[in-house]
Amino acid sequence: MAKKSIKKNDEVLVIAGSHKGAKGKVIKVSKDKQRVTIDKVNISKKHVKPTQQNPDGGIQEFESPIHISNVKLVAKGKEAKAEKKAKKEAAKEAKVEAKETKSEKTAAPTKAVKEKKEVKEEKANKPQKTSEPKDDSSKPAQTKEVKEEEK
Repeated sequence: MAKKSIKKNDEVLVIAGSHKGAKGKVIKVSKDKQRVTIDKVNISKKHVKPTQQNPDGGIQEFESPIHISNVKLVAKGKEAKAEKKAKKEAAKEAKVEAKETKSEKTAAPTKAVKEKKEVKEEKANKPQKTSEPKDDSSKPAQTKEVKEEEK
């Protein structure tokens, strides 16, 4: 069964085999074959014939996979996990700060709303002045009959 703790881009140390002591970054993890490919570790050479795609042919170098039981995580990989944890905590703090600033922004309009309500209440509590209109324009128009009688 493959170790679940080793993932792509983790820093690992080879603890067994001909490359014992080598450190590198994980390029690929094959869980079904229980192997990992590490950058610049366990380099193999392959002789290639000239083809249309590669007219020169030659010797190609590539990384061969190592069994997952022969590697372990280096402290740097654990530090990366700690960094992720720190990022999560920083994101939580940023959310809390955003909520606080949002509540401060919403608190200011509520004060203004309260002041408006107070002004409305004061207007409602004041006695209304009953004054007679000065202009005849505000009175309803008189009918023709009434005007004729006055003449």
